[in-house]
Amino acid sequence: MAATGMRGAPTVKLWMMSLFCFGVVLAISPSWRQQLLRLRVYPYITRRWEFWRLATTLVGFPTITETLMALVLLYQLRIIERLFGTHKFVAFLFVSSVVGQVLSVIMVLTARFLSQRAFALVNTVAGGPYATIFACLYQFYAHVPAKQHVRVLGVVTVSDKWMAYVVAGNLTVARLPATLLPAVAGIAASLVYSANVAGLRLWRFPNPLADFTHRWVQPRLTSVPRRRQPALSSHAVPRPQTVVSEAVVAQLQAMFPATAHERIAQALAATGGDVDRAVSTLLNSSP
Repeated sequence: MAATGMRGAPTVKLWMMSLFCFGVVLAISPSWRQQLLRLRVYPYITRRWEFWRLATTLVGFPTITETLMALVLLYQLRIIERLFGTHKFVAFLFVSSVVGQVLSVIMVLTARFLSQRAFALVNTVAGGPYATIFACLYQFYAHVPAKQHVRVLGVVTVSDKWMAYVVAGNLTVARLPATLLPAVAGIAASLVYSANVAGLRLWRFPNPLADFTHRWVQPRLTSVPRRRQPALSSHAVPRPQTVVSEAVVAQLQAMFPATAHERIAQALAATGGDVDRAVSTLLNSSP
């Protein structure tokens, strides 16, 4: 995927900024880290009814190392917001966070009835938005096609998406076994969303709230590139036409099956072969 910064992904940009700020604060404040990120389903949820912990555990990571790995991973996953559109992506984050946390509690309670040993392993849930990030990772796996495949040592074939999976694996093993449950719950929540259970995929935040954020918040997170003034010259040299790869057109055709082949080729040519910008163009022009 072409590197185009955070263009078209204001929500991911705000999320990354928030994680960094909270990560710094939590790393230097053990008392806040203990209060906000510590989550044991029993007794905090089942006996004390401290449901607010299900929300506060999502605000950040307890260590700078985990925070940096999450930022690298989110930068790779920013294309999901471009594919969904900001309005749908924000709704997806909210739904997957809620469903992921609920599934985490259900899994812990199920383990308690099945085995005390399993319950002891999963009762402590790692602090951090693991469920939400892994929900995005599943959408990345399901909807973003690989552009290139490379054979390593002539044995293993990897795609250009390998970095996201490697970082996600390192993030998971950072604090095993506490990280395993929210990661699995996040993937399960993403599957529930994709299956449109109870119409979750169609849910959106109310239009007044969406209009407010679009008008007042999004412009402060979106950097508009400066346009160059065309040179006034009678001897202007025509730009060479961009050669559009049929392989890339086929990949975008799989992502936009209802869009004509010619329209995809035009979007790629207009953006100089930049796949991410072409995706944004197709999303903005789709009904």
